Amino acid sequence: MRVRSVLLANCGTLQGGVQLIPTALFDDGQMDIVLLSPRNPLDWARIVAKTVLRWGEDIPVMTVKQSPSCTVEMDEPLMFQIDGDAVGDVIGVKARVSLHR
Repeated sequence: MRVRSVLLANCGTLQGGVQLIPTALFDDGQMDIVLLSPRNPLDWARIVAKTVLRWGEDIPVMTVKQSPSCTVEMDEPLMFQIDGDAVGDVIGVKARVSLHR
């Protein structure tokens, strides 16, 4: 799948109380994987509107999946961030949820 941005989340609320991923919970054992595939400014506006207005309808440029693990592979090195902090260029990422009870 070709996407513009991938967000791996275990929490659905951003700073300021903005709820990006309502299904993302700390304790459900699932990682929420958000695939963003906007192609133009209107698509970005749809993503922002869905997020800010908490619009429940699905939009084709924002897909959310759930899984206990995820592997992302890129065709070329791309900048990777953890909690908004750049950590360098990567060509792949593997992540998994680990529940400790």
